[in-house]
Amino acid sequence: MYGIITDTNHFVSDNLVDSSGEPRKGLLVFKKKSNAVMEAESLNEIRKRMKISQCYSVQKATPEDVPESGIILDGVWKTKL
Repeated sequence: MYGIITDTNHFVSDNLVDSSGEPRKGLLVFKKKSNAVMEAESLNEIRKRMKISQCYSVQKATPEDVPESGIILDGVWKTKL
């Protein structure tokens, strides 16, 4: 599993809204490294257009990195791996 990290080595979290409209927050991770790289490049492109430093990269995430709030794995919120 691969996560997107910032220049301070913190994994990026994101929010989803479930079918009942409740927000779900979690660590943004991907099964395939190529998907994580593509997402990091998209985030860096936005920063480039804003004329700020590109700080996103990809790192392997371990179960210890997963917060209590859960993860967003390939766009689906889960409580654990």
